[in-house]
Amino acid sequence: MNKQAVTVWTIAVVVLTLIVVGLIALVTASNNQSATGVLSLPVQAGEWTTGGANASSTISLVEYSDFQCPACAFYAPWVKQLLSDIPELVLTYRYFPLTQIHQNADLSAQAVEAAGRQGRFWEMNEAVFAHQQDWAESSQAEPLFMEYAQGLGIDPVKFKQNLDSQSVKDKISQDLKSGLDSGVTGTPSFYLDGKFINNPKTYDDFVGIIKDALAASAPARS
Repeated sequence: MNKQAVTVWTIAVVVLTLIVVGLIALVTASNNQSATGVLSLPVQAGEWTTGGANASSTISLVEYSDFQCPACAFYAPWVKQLLSDIPELVLTYRYFPLTQIHQNADLSAQAVEAAGRQGRFWEMNEAVFAHQQDWAESSQAEPLFMEYAQGLGIDPVKFKQNLDSQSVKDKISQDLKSGLDSGVTGTPSFYLDGKFINNPKTYDDFVGIIKDALAASAPARS
């Protein structure tokens, strides 16, 4: 590899690193206003919850998220890995569409909720985040969501019916309200056992926060 190519690759790596660091710093700063926040609505039966099935004790992580939010897409693989690495962790996903800045925030939430009505919530959640760059600024996002849904074996007719249904929209509105009542100002916002945590800067930081909370509460959970 010649010197010019090495220089180009070096610059590319530096730029990418700065983008990642800046993204984390931005979302952390935007959420600091909620640093003393407490979850206004405890996790209810029927919410989108996963993890903790084989653990003798559990700890709850509630995430308020917007599918069009780049920071949410960045954190998504971390959250998925946490569920694998920490068997005690129980994740609850709540919608918090930032419609004032994201044109497809509501529609993407409706698409994932509609998929959930056919038992494919977590699969659609992952697919929508994975393809965020394809649909985020598109005026034709709905056909893309239909495509992702069909790829997951979802009935397209029922999906379309649910996508436009009032019950799906009401679910998203309820999550949004509970987030506002909890002091959420940006996404993603995480609540660990009901208390707001500042967004971790690294995956190891995230693991440490959860394990520290587990250790601190061990006597109460035993």
